[in-house]
Amino acid sequence: MALKSKVAVTGPVPPTPTAMKDVPQIVPKEAFVSPLQIAKVASNWVRRCLERKVAGLREDFNGGLKKYTTPGMTNVAFTASNDQNRNRYRDVPCGDNQRVILKWPQYAPAPMDYIHANFVSSPISEKRFICAQGPLDTTVADFLHMIIQEETEVIIMLCNTIEKNQNKCAQYWPEAVNDKLFFTDVEVSMMKNTGTIGGDASVRKNELRLRWKGKGGKILSRSVLHIHWQDWPDRGVPPTSATPGALLSSIRGNRKPIVVHCSAGIGRTGSIVAIECILEKFYYGKECENMEILLKELRAQRAWTIQNDAQFLFVHRIVLFNVFDKFRIGELCPDLIPLYKQFIDDYDAVTAG
Repeated sequence: MALKSKVAVTGPVPPTPTAMKDVPQIVPKEAFVSPLQIAKVASNWVRRCLERKVAGLREDFNGGLKKYTTPGMTNVAFTASNDQNRNRYRDVPCGDNQRVILKWPQYAPAPMDYIHANFVSSPISEKRFICAQGPLDTTVADFLHMIIQEETEVIIMLCNTIEKNQNKCAQYWPEAVNDKLFFTDVEVSMMKNTGTIGGDASVRKNELRLRWKGKGGKILSRSVLHIHWQDWPDRGVPPTSATPGALLSSIRGNRKPIVVHCSAGIGRTGSIVAIECILEKFYYGKECENMEILLKELRAQRAWTIQNDAQFLFVHRIVLFNVFDKFRIGELCPDLIPLYKQFIDDYDAVTAG
């Protein structure tokens, strides 16, 4: 599918204020607090965001956050692997902190235990996500070994294998039902196409089956849900819609490390992970730090998370979309509605231009 270099963004019109008790609430089953509590906690983050405005958020990112690196972060394993065809981009380091260490199928000393992937925590789990680069032809087996080792049940792919005539990710799964691909000691089968996310035809769900030999030669297998978002442009943002929220809601009950990757594993990947980290805080009734603190926390785990101001704004836009749509913050804080409308207009102007 050809990617769009520019997208027009639309968004929901904020609801007219009514009594909170008269508004139906849509609460994720995994939430531990009431809709009203979620709205109250989220309102603090929303107010900071809307009062800062689009221009202020862009200034925050470009003024210091864009080039921020965690003090003392080392990239020893990444550097040692640069000449072994294990890194897709030499200018996108993989920090030693939180890196996934390959131990299966058998232990190997560094740098053979290296893969360009890091664990990223959230309120649900210390190893909530594995943010990874799109595998190379030379690292697909390592990628699959990681999935088996970490007992991953969901892969979220946010890129295409080829974008603008450039290779972005190896084809590590078969596209036709019942087809198989073999990567050293792992077989990958396409079991079935299971539809779309939220009716969005650009976000496909497939059920894969991985098979490999366990101890004593016993054949083991695991089903893995593969979610493929096909129209999110590299270094850009997709149209504002319910799709990110629907995608994240569909996998939120999973408790194994969720593999998220694009090509470099930092821009599109970092954006979707940041959105989920914020929403999880709200669902658990926790305050969310300002975005400077949150982004620095994420970059301490996955270097260069969120690449540009458009993606930084997209995170805010999608969180706003969700909290206004699901939790009707406008009823709790009607003074935020005109600010929200202005934010939508400003965001549309920036991202569509």
